[in-house]
Amino acid sequence: MEQQESMERFPGLTESQIFDLAELGMSVLNISSSENLVSELMYVSKEVLCSESDIAEKTRYCVSDLMGIAICIHDFGNKIKKL
Repeated sequence: MEQQESMERFPGLTESQIFDLAELGMSVLNISSSENLVSELMYVSKEVLCSESDIAEKTRYCVSDLMGIAICIHDFGNKIKKL
């Protein structure tokens, strides 16, 4: 990603912060294969949503974020496979 594109895509972040974010993303992917990570994130989301306590209501934004991350990782994995 070009520097200008990075700055437009992540407004308000410095170049160093964008680099740190990319390193964090790569570290997460290295922990486990992307397929396993997506499965685990979806499992956690399902468990929270199906919980009989009021945790689902209290954490709905967190669950939404987890599912968004899972989708991004899945899409990224598909792009890598095409390369």
